[in-house]
Amino acid sequence: ENFEEGEIWIVFPEFNSINRFYRPSANSNTVLLTERCDQLCTMCSQPPKAKDYLHFQLYLEACKLIQGEATIGISGGEPTLYKDQLFEWIEKAISFNPKIKFHILTNAQHFDQKDIKRLLKVCENVLWAVPLYSSQQDDHNKIVGKIGAYERLIDNLGILSEGGARVEIRTVLLTFNQPDFLKLSQFISYKALE
Repeated sequence: ENFEEGEIWIVFPEFNSINRFYRPSANSNTVLLTERCDQLCTMCSQPPKAKDYLHFQLYLEACKLIQGEATIGISGGEPTLYKDQLFEWIEKAISFNPKIKFHILTNAQHFDQKDIKRLLKVCENVLWAVPLYSSQQDDHNKIVGKIGAYERLIDNLGILSEGGARVEIRTVLLTFNQPDFLKLSQFISYKALE
């Protein structure tokens, strides 16, 4: 009785489950791609697990059914652990419907120079949501639980920029990073103007 016109469900008979992929009236349609992650943030509400939901062909078929404009969120875990399959899905989906947009949560640890061409191909259709928790590398690395994460993130923000990517910087205010909050906002503003 809650089914609405234009809604898209994906049926998984082997798991005896049905997932709602898209609902036209929803303000958020999000695919949980994986629960794997290469970071362990101190405030993570969903600690990493060795579970994936990599039904790329089904997601593509579902996208083909969407009429008009739509935004699909992609979350994890870390979706770019499956970067090549992710790019392929997005590229094919927007070839069928250029009005589909994707909002992808990522720690931005897995981009490299060879991704610039692919980023340019999808830049109008993808918003990358990237967390940055401090202007100080040691503090950011401590929060995400990964040595070298800050340096990699800063390098990859440059790659995203070269690829024309639209980027949304996210942060979380913690007791630990609160003293750096003003410097962080200034750092983000300065980087945005580079």
